[in-house]
Amino acid sequence: MVVYTPRTPTRQPPDHSRGACGVAPVPHRVGARLIQSVQHCRDLLPLIERDSMSDHADLVQSFSEGVRAWEEGKISTARTNFNWCVHLSDEACDAWRALAATEMDGATHMPATLDQIEKMWRCRFNYGKLLTDVGHPAGDISGIFSTGLWDISWKMCTRADIALAYAFVMMERGEWDQAEKTMSEANSSVPFTHIAHAAIHYRTQRWGDVLHHCESTSTAVQHTVYDVPTDSREPDFLVQAMSSLMAGEALCRLERYESGIQRLRNAIDFSHAAISGHAAYVAGLAYRAIGDTSSSKEMLAYAQSRVNLHEIAQAIDDENFELDITSEEMIGKRGDKWDKSTEPDLSESRAEQADSRRDDLLMEADAELDSFIGMESVKHQIKKLKARTKAAQARKEMGLNVESVSQHILFTGPPGTGKTTIARVIGKLYAGLGIIPDNKVIETGRPDFVGNTVGSTGLKSREVIKKALGGVLFIDEAYALVQDTGTGQQKDAFGQEAIDVIVAEMENHRDNLVVIMAGYDRDIERLLATNEGLKGRFPRKIEFMSYTPSEIWMIAEQMASQRGAFFENGVEEYLKEQVREVLMTRDSKGEMLINVAGNGRFVRNLVEGSEEERDLRIVDLAETRGVRIPDLGEREVMTITLSDVQTTMDRLLAKYLG
Repeated sequence: MVVYTPRTPTRQPPDHSRGACGVAPVPHRVGARLIQSVQHCRDLLPLIERDSMSDHADLVQSFSEGVRAWEEGKISTARTNFNWCVHLSDEACDAWRALAATEMDGATHMPATLDQIEKMWRCRFNYGKLLTDVGHPAGDISGIFSTGLWDISWKMCTRADIALAYAFVMMERGEWDQAEKTMSEANSSVPFTHIAHAAIHYRTQRWGDVLHHCESTSTAVQHTVYDVPTDSREPDFLVQAMSSLMAGEALCRLERYESGIQRLRNAIDFSHAAISGHAAYVAGLAYRAIGDTSSSKEMLAYAQSRVNLHEIAQAIDDENFELDITSEEMIGKRGDKWDKSTEPDLSESRAEQADSRRDDLLMEADAELDSFIGMESVKHQIKKLKARTKAAQARKEMGLNVESVSQHILFTGPPGTGKTTIARVIGKLYAGLGIIPDNKVIETGRPDFVGNTVGSTGLKSREVIKKALGGVLFIDEAYALVQDTGTGQQKDAFGQEAIDVIVAEMENHRDNLVVIMAGYDRDIERLLATNEGLKGRFPRKIEFMSYTPSEIWMIAEQMASQRGAFFENGVEEYLKEQVREVLMTRDSKGEMLINVAGNGRFVRNLVEGSEEERDLRIVDLAETRGVRIPDLGEREVMTITLSDVQTTMDRLLAKYLG
């Protein structure tokens, strides 16, 4: 058990021990002065109604004898007197405080009982009266109370502390409105008060409110037993650790995993085993959620070494064990503010949204695929992919046997033939079919994976894969990941490490990641040979072909139309002829010039270059005629002439023919 250890104010006599638990077990300076005060009370008897004064005198006498026994270490005798005090007056708040402060288990000070705290709360308006009657400060007794969180107890000295203690009793009983109401009597300037506020929402899993109440406690400083900041203003590491744990878990439960892990670090490093262990447990599951398997295992193992909890062992044994996540929107829809069971299930809500979204994604994928010019073979292969998946899902629904099939794909073919665009269609298709939860496509290349120092490649590779989890990781020109270094076709070590990480992560996240690798067929084959497990993970290959002269023309016409432009007569025949006669020929390396030019990228360059020629021409024409450009008319301003295209073609061919 960890007990709050308050800083003693400098005015407190140094010879009064604070006890083994860090609380002041004996009232300050309560010896002979108490007895003198009792005698003083008796001297007043002629002046005050004797019955009531007699009861009060007996109360003070018993309290005095209890304190004297307490000072002498006779705890049992002291408690007998304090019990007699509360028998004489059930509203003797200080006697209840003394009973709470003398709760012992052998030599160990124990937290106040729930009954003692409730009695103190009921008679809190008598706080300090018995002590002041005998000439002592109201705060000269300090006990402890249990928070019910991670075996943490807190000091109970001031009247505001009684409010805190009672609020925790209300939490224990599930009376959340009363707990929140009670907090109005706590000292809002004390950091632990904000921890108590946060605890109400932490225990009812109102995560947004937890974050709100933890805002001011991350830099908390120590306070005395009297709730005054210490002169040194040293950090209150316990409060800071509790704040970090609650806020960090709240962030993770709201799926803000990286921020949550960062916030949990302070709690993980804290010396108290229960706080450290629980924080490591939450961080381990957060790492699991973002796909960092190695860090997850490390954190869960550390958590188990710090604290023995069933859920930690369960998380280690079951890789599918995960945090119960929600959103502030779901929390706001609870039927009962405090009851988690009345909250809509986030996964069910998302599933309903996903079902609706999936239909939209499938329609979008089909529309985009149909809009592509040419690529009939590619379209056919994608339709077969869709059909196979839907048929397998139907068989599974019928209870028939369905073999698990890897969904990773190889795209082979020359550049500029629509591989990146088709990857985005696959993302929508797979999300629409429910294969992956998100239609995001993370487009990458060698620089995103390969570092230039030992160890950096693995870190970069895992980071980019983490971003793609739940969607598609598209690696363009994938063959560049592992490059030939020259002599004996030796492979580069950094690139090889990247491939090894990719293969491992594909296995670790086989149900939450689709990888598409693209490149020339011969280069992709060379890449597959660099790792024995790589080729087997890509059962499906889609081949992309160079565009034909007719397809080049249709793409150019489509691009121009999308930009509001159009070609004059004669451009179509000229463009097809140039593609057929020049771009379909091969260079010195045996590669068709259309592939060197980039197929679709060549068309874009041609259209954009022709527009530049057109704009130069119409500006000159307007100046020659002495008119404004709008005066030329829309058709003149938007038409791309044969001359515009020829000038641009000559410039591009000169570049590719070199």
